[in-house]
Amino acid sequence: MADKVKHEWLRSGFTIYELVQTGWRKGEPIEQNRFTISIQGTRFCEEADLEKVAALVHAAPALLEALKGARAIVAEELDCLIRSCSLDGTAATLDADARDEVARVQASLDKIDAALTLTGART
Repeated sequence: MADKVKHEWLRSGFTIYELVQTGWRKGEPIEQNRFTISIQGTRFCEEADLEKVAALVHAAPALLEALKGARAIVAEELDCLIRSCSLDGTAATLDADARDEVARVQASLDKIDAALTLTGART
């Protein structure tokens, strides 16, 4: 039987984990840990800092999806901007203000791509 991954990260205190369904027993699913991440501090780390790190790790899947959505929006904005400012779709025919706007949007897209590359979601 193939494992069925829920793709839902769960959290208990400073521990983040994901369960995988490995089978059935008496009509109830059997689940086991797929992975566990434990956030541990040293005597130099305050509990509030551990809470921030645990919250960030727990939110990672949602943040990644939001980043992918933002990338799609910014990429579409860049395409529309170039199409609306230029007949042939090249930056060479844009005026200085339009070139600056294209550069601004492209820089935003580059930052999103760099963040996605760090996560392995974009190669």
